[in-house]
Amino acid sequence: MHHRPPTPVLSLVIVKQGESEIPGLTDTIFPKRLGPKRATKIRKFFNLKHQKEQKAEFDADIAKRVAEKKAKAAAVKVSHKATTA
Repeated sequence: MHHRPPTPVLSLVIVKQGESEIPGLTDTIFPKRLGPKRATKIRKFFNLKHQKEQKAEFDADIAKRVAEKKAKAAAVKVSHKATTA
């Protein structure tokens, strides 16, 4: 069985940026991996309105969808084919 020596690892945090950029470290901006979790921060991130203001728009959209669904349901449905002998 072979044992490897421990691999050294450095964990660094940039506290203050100097005059020039460090290639590959401070010259690129990486997007955030995770989004906000709290409702107020989600609204701020996506530039949304408060839920009370959105409810009226949402209800109008639901009413429109229900009306469209009823119009489709009003068509005659054939349950079985009639055969002539």
